[in-house]
Amino acid sequence: MKIMINCGEAAQVCDKAQYEEASRWQKLLMKIHQFMCRLCREHSIRNGKLSSAIKSADLKTLPKENKEAIKKRLQQELSQ
Repeated sequence: MKIMINCGEAAQVCDKAQYEEASRWQKLLMKIHQFMCRLCREHSIRNGKLSSAIKSADLKTLPKENKEAIKKRLQQELSQ
């Protein structure tokens, strides 16, 4: 059973935890790593802030039909 993980694995678990895909064991290993690694701890904090900002942004996208119409018009303009 592996107790220590490297920075790459910690970052991967941090991303998984953000989307609630990490197991409890993975989260524990990540926390142990972050306790000892300032860079990964800061990465996790920034990652959390980014996730919160995205969730609270209430982003809206164009419907697929509008996107297709824009794409078609761009292609027409470029072919002229």
